[in-house]
Amino acid sequence: MLGSLGLTLEQIPYVTGGDRSRLLNFLLRWERFDALHACLDVLIPLNPTHVSLRDLRARAFVAEGRADQALPVMEQRLRQAQSSVARALLARIHLAGGDAASARQTAQTILAERAESSMAWSLLGEVEFACGDEEAALSAYRHLHDLYPNSRAYLRGMVHVYSARGDLVTASGYAVQLLGLAEEGNPLSVAYLRDLRDYFQASGETTRVAEMETALARRHAEEVADLRERFSRKEWPRPASESRPTRRGRRPASRGTSDGREGPVRRRPVEELPSYDAVPVSDAERRDITSAVERLFGFESLLPGQLETMACVMRGEDVLTILPTGGGKSLCYQLPAMEALLMGGDGGLDGVAPRGQPGTTLVISPLIALMKDQVDSLPQSVRQRATTINSTLDGDELRRRVERTAEGAYRLVYAAPERLRQPPFLHALRRAGVERLVIDEAHCVSMWGHDFRPDYLIIGQVRKDLGDPPLVAMTATAPLRVRRDILERLGRPGETAHEPRVIAGDLTRPNLQLEVLPAANTDEKLRNLLALCLAERGSGIVYADTRIRCEELAALLRQHGVNAAHYHAGIAERHRVQDDFMAGRTRVVVATIAFGMGIDKPDIRFIVHFFPPASLEAYYQEAGRAGRDGLPARCVLMVSGHDRSLLTRRARQDELSLEFLREVYGAVKGHLDGRSAGRIVMADLERDLRVDDTRMRVAVSVLEEVGLLRRGPDLPRAALVCLAAECGDGARPDELEAFRRAARLRPHQWLTLDLAEVGARAGIPLGEIENRVLAWEDAGWLMYRPAGRDLLLRLLPAPADVAERIQLHLERHRAVQIQRVDEIAAYARSGRCRHGHLNAYLGGRVIERCDACDNCVDIPPAPDPGLPDEETQLLTILRCVANAPWGWGRRTLVRILRGERKARHGGHSLHAKALDQAEFAALAFRSATAVKGMIERLEGGGLLRPRRLDHGGVVLDLTAKGKAALDEIVDSRSLL
Repeated sequence: MLGSLGLTLEQIPYVTGGDRSRLLNFLLRWERFDALHACLDVLIPLNPTHVSLRDLRARAFVAEGRADQALPVMEQRLRQAQSSVARALLARIHLAGGDAASARQTAQTILAERAESSMAWSLLGEVEFACGDEEAALSAYRHLHDLYPNSRAYLRGMVHVYSARGDLVTASGYAVQLLGLAEEGNPLSVAYLRDLRDYFQASGETTRVAEMETALARRHAEEVADLRERFSRKEWPRPASESRPTRRGRRPASRGTSDGREGPVRRRPVEELPSYDAVPVSDAERRDITSAVERLFGFESLLPGQLETMACVMRGEDVLTILPTGGGKSLCYQLPAMEALLMGGDGGLDGVAPRGQPGTTLVISPLIALMKDQVDSLPQSVRQRATTINSTLDGDELRRRVERTAEGAYRLVYAAPERLRQPPFLHALRRAGVERLVIDEAHCVSMWGHDFRPDYLIIGQVRKDLGDPPLVAMTATAPLRVRRDILERLGRPGETAHEPRVIAGDLTRPNLQLEVLPAANTDEKLRNLLALCLAERGSGIVYADTRIRCEELAALLRQHGVNAAHYHAGIAERHRVQDDFMAGRTRVVVATIAFGMGIDKPDIRFIVHFFPPASLEAYYQEAGRAGRDGLPARCVLMVSGHDRSLLTRRARQDELSLEFLREVYGAVKGHLDGRSAGRIVMADLERDLRVDDTRMRVAVSVLEEVGLLRRGPDLPRAALVCLAAECGDGARPDELEAFRRAARLRPHQWLTLDLAEVGARAGIPLGEIENRVLAWEDAGWLMYRPAGRDLLLRLLPAPADVAERIQLHLERHRAVQIQRVDEIAAYARSGRCRHGHLNAYLGGRVIERCDACDNCVDIPPAPDPGLPDEETQLLTILRCVANAPWGWGRRTLVRILRGERKARHGGHSLHAKALDQAEFAALAFRSATAVKGMIERLEGGGLLRPRRLDHGGVVLDLTAKGKAALDEIVDSRSLL
């Protein structure tokens, strides 16, 4: 919407005064709620005291039917400033939320304070009408008319009242009067026009409906034109992506300079992607590659894009390849890595590769499970020439693999990006020679990608250190903005002759049936999930948003006969769950997003997202794990009204605040204890600030980005060093002799050292000390065994504009987070082809219509799972109470009925008697809120009553009415 007005989200902070009010009210008036929320997400943090912004937020929530979210916004606003208009909005929020008593009380309070206010009487009329008291509503509107005879609110109120009474003649009379007021030169508001349109539609006055539609369309066009004209005249500040004005003649720095300044971004024509046919492949290349694929991997054919990528890779080109999930990206670098095996001879299969042979292909991969799966899936003939180097290896095995890497024993080495900060690993790679650098899941390189990993930022520098080998970057999820950032960070700046070739084509997976399943609430989602899992016969993954939700949903499915297990980072037997799923012993896994990377099960028949993921890229990646065998599979996204706000709230919780960055910087300074640089234990920072490893690493990367510190190669926590042989002092290099004296080393005596301390005493730079030791080991002067790894951080002089840099970074990050939420929300509500929507988002071809999404074809609903009706559910609650004469408390009763073995907070297990109840988990398909509501209804209907225990607790007992309902003496429905 903003784009149609000539605006971008980055320009919103600069829209002020009347223009800002016009814009925001326009978005509210025309129900452009996503754009309005996006603007408010930017403006409210910048203007926390402007209560009008919170009023707009609350009004939007009410208009969207999300009164539960509007209420806390309005309560916070009223704590900042009170006004009768704001309290009137609070009353409408209460009304929309079903709290008629609070709405009436608020309206009457306003009226008592302002007895002659038209707003107060109009509000009271609305409240009474909504509460069903038409007489009281009429009385309020009459008082309004007495005070203000030409009140439009009075006329509209009368239309509502008489229409509700079925007196359409009288109602139409008031409606015509209302239109007559508008003809006198004071147009009706958009809300009034909509009201009249809806009324005339209900009354069958089609001509009037057309008039209202025309008036609304004309009003919208006029307002759009007015806003466009206003904003076209405005001079905006230059975008952050361009050079900022320099001070006192200072030249703008290029992007990624050592002092952290951000200069102009080079423009690359990456938007127009070539088709696969546009990538040159000779007949000889085609013949050799297809033959090698069949010989080494047993594949008789290739998937789209694979041949073209492999041809470019084997020619030594830099390549960014974007293939859909399951599109066979790994083969594109595995085959070229084994190229020597194709040229005749084993190249030293049983030992060290002969010198002069091609070197190692280094694959940087974000997940250990993914690395293991990649190596395990290699054919036996090439598997022995591949290895993984990661934190799961013990010290001796890790050392052995690094040594064999240095000897050239491996063609293919998989490693996590964290390894690139470890000098021994890089030293081994330099000795072996890196023939090719592969970046798997390349979107992790971009700070604006959906799965940013700070350690990926060092890849550009490491590439230079390794001799600038050809680059192969691969991903399935790179929208245009992320793709540009990947190329900037991994490319060779200024060398246009070496621009990476971008290979992408049709990203569609036509065998995937894409669906969005809306639900009114969590209960409806639960029923839909159960119906779908019962209807589908194949294996599937259900993604949930929390660990507790995973456990609850898996329990629900098992209770209804679905072979299901849960998986999340908090369970001890994750490998067993994964193995059972892969082997077909478990049909459905309910999991957090921790499950799936590295899972290459070809026959997954359905993927269900019980809650929307944090971004559209994440959804595409996770949904793409279905149907990798090419057969039909379902990908269902479940959505309800509150999902978007919850996603937004979680995105805000993930944001780094200025205060947090200050705390991290202060903690680093504290641990350095007056030094400008030194070794810092990450766990100490995490403990001091009570945050996890990922959040801390991102914070450190931001501080580095803005020029407050610089991170060097990780230093060993301890180093075991021994001089290899005794010789005269003059025989050793000067630096080694200084090191020996500082460490007090003697020949053949192993000592445990702190390299940072010894290097400082010897005058060797901290960033170079370990490289020196490794070189001395190569020369035979000493033996070296490092243990453990910590950060090496150096504080830099604070740039004069550091506050501006930090604020810019945080604002950009916030805008990206808002955009991600908007994008998944837009996909969910889109009426266009879903495959086309995803393709357009990721830069693929235009698709207007497909044969595999709910917007293009009719998809029959899953059959009814046969869940008990509400009367049976109520009787189940009564039966659960009747079977426990000692009585259950309300909270425990909810947990029993929903099958919750542990409380959400505190981890206290249910009593054995509770677990033995026949009704345990009988209502697992209902949310806790719904079960609690049914219990309250039974209390209100006189079927349950509370009993206070001696220690003060309260339990529930059956009443005579409740017993009668269970004994079928009376109809339980009549009692409620």
